[in-house]
Amino acid sequence: MSLSFDVSTNSSLGVKGEDDCDNTSCTRENYGTTITTESYYIHIVGITPVALLGIVGNLVSLVVWNSQTTYSATIFLFKYLAVWDTAYLVSVIPVIFLYEVDPTGVAFILLNTLSFLAKLESVHTTLLIAFTRWLAVYRPVHVHTGSLLTRRHVVLACLVVLVWCLAISAVFLAFDLVSVTFIAELSGYSAIHTVGLSLPALPLFVFNFALIKKIRSPSSLKSTASASEQKQFSSRTSDQRLTVTILFMSFFNVAAYTIGETVKIFYWFQAFRDNSNLFTTPESSFELLQVVNSSVNFIFYITFSSKFRSSFTKCLKCRVLRGRAVSAGRPVASSHRQDSSHSLATTAL
Repeated sequence: MSLSFDVSTNSSLGVKGEDDCDNTSCTRENYGTTITTESYYIHIVGITPVALLGIVGNLVSLVVWNSQTTYSATIFLFKYLAVWDTAYLVSVIPVIFLYEVDPTGVAFILLNTLSFLAKLESVHTTLLIAFTRWLAVYRPVHVHTGSLLTRRHVVLACLVVLVWCLAISAVFLAFDLVSVTFIAELSGYSAIHTVGLSLPALPLFVFNFALIKKIRSPSSLKSTASASEQKQFSSRTSDQRLTVTILFMSFFNVAAYTIGETVKIFYWFQAFRDNSNLFTTPESSFELLQVVNSSVNFIFYITFSSKFRSSFTKCLKCRVLRGRAVSAGRPVASSHRQDSSHSLATTAL
């Protein structure tokens, strides 16, 4: 949810008393919006169940990635992404219901800001993942020797992104709390959504194009020693699977935010210019796409990563065996050691 209108007084974007103000002086209280039947069902039948499934998927992904005890910059960012995707999915459900009850209330505004912060972090973390993978492919020696993509580097990048996203969210919150003219609010929201959500997804094209080009280049097929050919082939196959995973994640980000937010902004201005009905169906459709974007990563991991599937199976078996051992009164240390040894052996996607 982005713009908040008084939904209880009018079913159109038209002014609720056109003699009192014009398009340049009216505030949000002078406008209404139509919550359509389609929008209602998108929220109840689409967004809510997908968000609940996404929360489960992200938590499972977090558990599986946490079983990897050997440091990997990409896996670290996958875990960071799962945290913020979960935060967005948890916040979006109450935001939906509060939007229909009191879209100008303090509770809705605060939860909406938290949801917006989580979306910002999701977009920027996906960009960090693509950039990290680009560095690993183009500077493999520096990465493997530890001069690039160390834990300190990645944590520092996450902190910089967090500060940037908090700053954008603060401006977003200010527009919700300060009463301004509707055209000023519309322009402000459009600028915030463009800078925070639409534009950051565009560099994903550059990084992913560079990744595909590098992975498919003839030089990546050459072996320096015949004894290591099998190892190099396995590593290259793993790199390709990781690239495909990041490509799908990037595609959903671009569709949900670069395309979705841009279309939504044009729709806002078109409705305002024509003084026509502002139906919520298009906005709800793109919100569903954003929820899917934050829910689908588990499917990518389990589809393209054999080691994620292996770790997932190991974690599942260990928990089943541990539950049986606890119910039978037997110790569970041996199964824990097996799980730890498996985690040490798993270092990449």
